[in-house]
Amino acid sequence: MTLLSLNPSEARARWVLEQVPELDDSALLVAAFDLLRDKRLPVSVQQEAAPVLRQRFAQLSSPSAMRLRLLHLLVGTERDAPLGPHELETLEAISVLPTWKEDSFTRPFQEARRCLVDLSVPGSTGAAFAVAERTLGHRGVLLLLWRAAATRERLS
Repeated sequence: MTLLSLNPSEARARWVLEQVPELDDSALLVAAFDLLRDKRLPVSVQQEAAPVLRQRFAQLSSPSAMRLRLLHLLVGTERDAPLGPHELETLEAISVLPTWKEDSFTRPFQEARRCLVDLSVPGSTGAAFAVAERTLGHRGVLLLLWRAAATRERLS
């Protein structure tokens, strides 16, 4: 239910943050990142979230998938900050990995729909889609695009 929040409260964001160390599902971890990156949240929550998310991304990263490695690199960074030399090297290594993510969109969607139906949430299919959409990692990709734009002069 918290992942459905379009405008998450500080209390809900802190609750999600408390769950992050125990998350074993990479899709839910990405959804937590998406929620905790929301600029409407207090800066203090975002700052507290960065090291917790970074640690969990490192623990759950797959050797062959890009998504969690990219988010690990970008968590806690600002969108207008140019990419540094170490970040560019890491991005180069990430770019040759064979897949974007470890799981499908279908699994998080079906799990969210099952839970929302069990809770008798009206419009559970649409709500499940909204939850599953958070698991895709769009916010991280946008952050990379903004940071690349800030680094434009130094990119080949």
